[in-house]
This record gives sequence, C-alpha cells and structure tokens, in this order.
Amino acid sequence: MSNKRKHKHLDLIQSVINRLAANSFQVKAWAVALITGTSIFLASVDSSAGILLLFLPTIAFWVLDGYFLHQERLFRGVYDHVRCLDESAIDYSMSTAPDNSTNSPNSRSCWGWCSAVFSKTLILFYGALAVLIVTACLLAAAEVV
Repeated sequence: MSNKRKHKHLDLIQSVINRLAANSFQVKAWAVALITGTSIFLASVDSSAGILLLFLPTIAFWVLDGYFLHQERLFRGVYDHVRCLDESAIDYSMSTAPDNSTNSPNSRSCWGWCSAVFSKTLILFYGALAVLIVTACLLAAAEVV
C-alpha cells in the first residue's frame, strides 16, 4: 500500500516547521546584532540611562521568538497527528486548532504560548542578553562616577 499522500502531507508540515525554526534563528541573530550595535553606540555617547532602553527590544525579541517556538510546537503536534492517520483520512489540513474529537497532540494544553516563551532555551538565551545589558549599564555607571 502506497503512502504517497501521507508523505506529501508530512513534507508540507515539515517545511513549515523548518521555516519556523529558521525564523527563530533569525530573531536571535537580529536581537544580538541590534542590542550589540545599540549598546556600542550608547557607550560612545556616554548614555548609561539609554542602555536600560535595551530591555525593550530584548523583551520584544523574546516574545517574538516565543511565538515562533509556540507555532513550531503546534506544527509538530500536527505532524504527529498526521503521522498516525490512515492514508484515506489525509486531507492536507494544516490547521493547528485543537482537535478535541480525537486524542490529537494539539488537544493538549502543554503547548501553550507561555510555556514556549519561558522554555529553558529562551530563558537562557534572552536571560544572558539581559545580564549583558545590566553589566553594560553597571560599567557605564561606574565610569560616570
């Protein structure tokens, strides 16, 4: 029995997952570049108070990265659901809406947006950026005194 339709559907879902992972990587790259560049600029103009403004883009990038991770997790659930379907049930649906009629992975509440934002990897990455911002602020304040 051929599983061509199932494989095509799984390929479509996997391509979405790959794009979301790439977007997440790009958000991290932009966060590091923007925060580094802005902190260097602010250090050159002696603006220690301005360094605290770097928390705004850090939080914004953190939330955006959490969104991409949340979407990636949802599509992994769709992938797992489609993987278990019969060939005749393949309808090429890309919906990430919870399916309460089946025991679909998307019906679980653990894929919440908050759990994605506060995942270990994002806390470590953006927490490290926040520590660097605080360190830069303290160093700028020490130079002023």
